[in-house]
Amino acid sequence: MKTIVIDPGHGGYDYGAGDGVRYEKDDNLRLGLALAARLRRDGYNVVLTRSTDIFVPLIDRSVISNTNNADLFISLHRNWAASPSANGVENFVQSGSPQTNAVYAWNVLSRLAGAGVQNTRGVSYDNFSVLRNTWAPAQLLESGFVTNAVDNMLFDRNFDAYVDAIANGIAESVGPPDQGNGGADANIIRGIQRTLNNRYGASLAPDGVYGPATKRGIVRGLQTELNRLYGANLIADGVFGPATRRAVRLLRRGDRSNLVYLLQAALYGAGYYLTPDGDFGPATETAVKSFQAADGLTPDGVAGRDTFSALFGAGGGSGSGDADGGNDSGNTDGGNDSGDGNGSGDADGGSGSGDGNNNVGNADIIRGIQRTLNNRYGTALAADGIYDPATERGVVRGLQTELNRLYGANVAADGVWGPATRLAVRPLKRGNRNNLVYLLQAALYGEGYYLTPDGIFGAATEAAVKSFQAANGLTADGIAGRDTFSVVFR
Repeated sequence: MKTIVIDPGHGGYDYGAGDGVRYEKDDNLRLGLALAARLRRDGYNVVLTRSTDIFVPLIDRSVISNTNNADLFISLHRNWAASPSANGVENFVQSGSPQTNAVYAWNVLSRLAGAGVQNTRGVSYDNFSVLRNTWAPAQLLESGFVTNAVDNMLFDRNFDAYVDAIANGIAESVGPPDQGNGGADANIIRGIQRTLNNRYGASLAPDGVYGPATKRGIVRGLQTELNRLYGANLIADGVFGPATRRAVRLLRRGDRSNLVYLLQAALYGAGYYLTPDGDFGPATETAVKSFQAADGLTPDGVAGRDTFSALFGAGGGSGSGDADGGNDSGNTDGGNDSGDGNGSGDADGGSGSGDGNNNVGNADIIRGIQRTLNNRYGTALAADGIYDPATERGVVRGLQTELNRLYGANVAADGVWGPATRLAVRPLKRGNRNNLVYLLQAALYGEGYYLTPDGIFGAATEAAVKSFQAANGLTADGIAGRDTFSVVFR
């Protein structure tokens, strides 16, 4: 079965290009959803990096593609220029990548040329993160300029033709979808429906169509199993509400139960085509990770309350992911971060979107961090470009020095993270600019969250903090306080 990963660029707080009325993130999502539907109808297995208006860190978009062993990755964008006369569609591939990438990009672009676009600007080469870090043949398509009125008009008027052209270019590149194995199999859905009828009295018509009634049947089965296994005392009514959410227990690789079967059935209905067998193996873990990442959850492969809530369209708690044992517990001190060090979070709210920890560090940036620590805090580090324990101790020493200077903390600047240093930490949040922010950024870089340390707590730093928090079972609110620093320096 051929797998296509579609990445609607930007999203959430990242609007992308815009003219004050129309924003790129919205056009990208609209096109991505339509393209996914078309390719699925054609029998391809399609994975979206996002299916709603959320922000997904760049590295997580590549991780989604890599973990799904994609045959092709396409990132959808609209272009921007200061001049309103700039126009046309353009496709990018990674500089120095195999020629296959350029061929695949040209296949899409050449099809678009006949779909009513104003102009084709050719296949270009660049060093974008989603191209650089994706293993599959990858392309980044700019489908016209959001700053050009004619491009916008053509995007809307010829939208269906654009979708067909891109889908046909993808099919030309990767070949047939292996229809016998790709897409939803009505026989598998019929099997799910019959199982729900036999085990839980769901009274479904085994028609091979995964609709609302089948989804309610799965929830009814879930409620029945939670009652049987854990004495949850739920009403088995097929409605996923607060009581059912609270009763959910974690499912992870190695589990074997009817609960796993119901999880697999729900994933199948959501377009993640694995065979429901009640065995939580590698394929199920991959499907869970892909679903979590696409829905703004921590892609840890552990299915808990937030994952089940997203599967069944129900609201859920703080939305920090399932990595915290399924409790979705956070420190509700409003950002004062007076937590007790148990890793429960730094403040309220937020939605975790991934672990951001799969890139390769830039040795020059680490050398810059090491030299800065030497110059500011006398750490005497070897500027070797390796983020090692000595460099981490240097970051802690800098943190201690700044806390003494700014707040009179009177902690020993010994590079050892302990209770006194933890107690002295003050929350850092978006809008802050100081050396403490620089040290936070340096520590995150050492953890694999690759932002440029500059001492400015902006959108990229907030996203990195949220990703780190979510990956470590903290409330993903983007505020770095005692619990976040404690995990960074654990």
